[in-house]
Amino acid sequence: MMRKRMVRLGWSLRHKASQIVSFALLLLLLLVGAASPDDAVPHAVTPVLPAQDKLNQVVDFPEGTFEELENNGDPVGWVIADHQHIKVLQEKGNAFLQLTNDNMEGTVSTETRFRMNAAWKTIQVRARLFGRRIQRNPTAGSWESAKVAFFFLDRRDEILGYWPQPLELRQGTSTGWNEQATIEEVPPGTVALRLVVEMAKTTGEFEVDDIQITGNPLVPAVPLEKGFPAGRFEKLDATGNPAGWQITDHERIHVLEENGNHFLRLTNKDVTGDVMLPCYIRLDAAWKQLKIRARMRASQLQLGQRFWETPQIHYTFRDAIGQDFHAYMPPLELRQDSDWVQREITTDVPAGATVLKLMPRLLWAKGVFDVDDIVVEPVL
Repeated sequence: MMRKRMVRLGWSLRHKASQIVSFALLLLLLLVGAASPDDAVPHAVTPVLPAQDKLNQVVDFPEGTFEELENNGDPVGWVIADHQHIKVLQEKGNAFLQLTNDNMEGTVSTETRFRMNAAWKTIQVRARLFGRRIQRNPTAGSWESAKVAFFFLDRRDEILGYWPQPLELRQGTSTGWNEQATIEEVPPGTVALRLVVEMAKTTGEFEVDDIQITGNPLVPAVPLEKGFPAGRFEKLDATGNPAGWQITDHERIHVLEENGNHFLRLTNKDVTGDVMLPCYIRLDAAWKQLKIRARMRASQLQLGQRFWETPQIHYTFRDAIGQDFHAYMPPLELRQDSDWVQREITTDVPAGATVLKLMPRLLWAKGVFDVDDIVVEPVL
């Protein structure tokens, strides 16, 4: 709590100073006729950060702590129109944002924006989430849930690239604060990030705190143990998470047991949905090839419209700050209902790759997809 208060005090002074400086600069630009809509970052609430290209730069983003409030009680930097369903609460001296929704057809949301550093090639978005009685409308799209979503914006305030994977809760009541994080590439031309906290066609209580942005983050990869025991899904922690994996989508991803054997199950009822569970594995610079194999089965399968929309074990290679090598990597996949079968592939490791992102996935395909006995090993 002392750290958050220090951050709040320091930020408050910096915020007031930056407002004065920003106003003076804007007035000067207007007077000399130099201000242009194309040169302005739209609605950004934090000052421009100094250019740098260092790794793992945690942004000074006090808006994410919800500790600093406007005179009307709104958190600084956030746009709130629905004060009945969006509030800042206090618990043991800590402030956090709470959204409530009792309308399965409605959406409750708030948002903020901040300016991006041009040196960032990737960012990590991290937050703590807590949910009570989270329930999605059966007609909700796969993208509608209780979530922290974010979008990359260009100078015209338009969204760039794809919609990144949000931090979300999809059902039930949390047993404690759930910390989630995702790393995404920054599309060229990005000048601002739009952050949205919302409950879309989802009822219950949704609480968010400590949103953190990190530029050029170090990918949190784990060493590759011999035989890749994490791929057998036999070792579970107290919350039911398999070792080496973090299940946040407990509606569509489960570890099940059958005849004494544990395996991973992904289910998807919507062909517009993308159900995935990533694992990041650290690579040795000496490895030139990897062998990946797994057992898989599928039922009630309906493939997507495009040839790559299948139940699959998807994998990509990344560098130290999370940038993907975009060469096509043929996945291990199934294209029809099947009992347990084994698939295997040998793939080259691109020069400069430091991390393997391995991901069982139902990519815009409906059905039930089971995975077990994943093995990753270097070809020496």
